[in-house]
Amino acid sequence: MMLITTKTNNGGTLMNNSITEIAELIIRSFEENFEKMLMEKKDISEFVIETKKILDQVGTILAKEALEMMDSLVKGDSRRKQNWYVHEKAAPNTLATIFGEVHYHRTYYKHKTETEYRYLSDELMGIDSYDKMDVALKSRLIEEAIDTPYARSGRKAAETLQISSQSVMNAIRELGPVRNNEVKISRSKETPTILYIEADEDHVALQAGGCSEPKLVYVHEGRTQVGKERWKLQNPRYFGGMYRNQKNSGTK
Repeated sequence: MMLITTKTNNGGTLMNNSITEIAELIIRSFEENFEKMLMEKKDISEFVIETKKILDQVGTILAKEALEMMDSLVKGDSRRKQNWYVHEKAAPNTLATIFGEVHYHRTYYKHKTETEYRYLSDELMGIDSYDKMDVALKSRLIEEAIDTPYARSGRKAAETLQISSQSVMNAIRELGPVRNNEVKISRSKETPTILYIEADEDHVALQAGGCSEPKLVYVHEGRTQVGKERWKLQNPRYFGGMYRNQKNSGTK
């Protein structure tokens, strides 16, 4: 791992420019939204919604600033120059975040003695070469997908982005299997009088042909009505997977 010093005049100039841009954006947006609230007799709720949009925009500016400052630090680092040379300057990239899309530029490097190409500053910031979504957004997508459909969880995780159901599914698949003992258990203060255990299975077509039968077992304390035709399970716990022998599903 490359260690980077933080003293750089160029980075200071970039930060000063961003601070000025953010200050002007916040002041201008506040004045416009406040005037709109007065003239159109809007309530504070709409003002808050519009303010959140501006703060999300500020978040994308700061994220861009951080990514490009790191790129500048790596480019000027003497230890980097010993093993890597610049292959492409200012390579563009877009990263989806909880604030929205962050558009930035970084440097593409080639190793001096090996056939290896890397975005060194991205790697230092935890971004792999093919990442189009940051970890915080992936985590939020997975959390939202627990209780809501994939398409809706995408909208809730990042209001400014159009996140497809497929993208949510990809984030979940990237997470991989989660062992039952890794999931936090919320314990009730009182022992439930009735515990419901339900099981189900489904036939899923496989890409290579044929089908499989994944098993699902869910344990809960009952259900409560949350809409006209919608119900929610109380303290549910889910167990699922592929089992060769149906008897095994009760022991996993």
